[in-house]
Amino acid sequence: LMHSSQQLDEVSWRDYLSKEWQSHANILEYRASMIKSAVIESMDREDVKLVIPLKYEKLLDSFGNFDNYVSSSGTSASELPGIVGVIDDIQSRTGLRANEAAGWKEPRDHNLFWADPIGCNGHVCHPKIQALREDAEYISYINEHADWKSEHLIGYQQMMAPKQAVERI
Repeated sequence: LMHSSQQLDEVSWRDYLSKEWQSHANILEYRASMIKSAVIESMDREDVKLVIPLKYEKLLDSFGNFDNYVSSSGTSASELPGIVGVIDDIQSRTGLRANEAAGWKEPRDHNLFWADPIGCNGHVCHPKIQALREDAEYISYINEHADWKSEHLIGYQQMMAPKQAVERI
């Protein structure tokens, strides 16, 4: 939801989210409009047969079904990039097979298919994103104000607000 950590440092998340965005009441309304436009435009193309919702975060993590995938496909890598989950999803929905010679099965240090991490190691820099994921007020605000029909189009769902930590006596 944020474009840079600098913007979040300058204003609170609540002010940032309520700011007017290109003829929309706020960034959440703008985001919903952009999601709907992108999905509808993709679905309207004759060369697009299937639209698969994808969260960027899914690309950041290692492929979760690694052991089953490796036993059937073989690789020397100790983990596979998140895009393999997308490849696996496409293969299971369409029957198409990915080109294994493209390099996505190579070990991480030789694999260009790993997404840049969220943090300040790559071109995406959101050092406060984890803090926001643990902020019950922020999560409640997003759960209440986001357009969840649009968010579902790209694979997002409402989050549970974290329980407040209780110190033991």
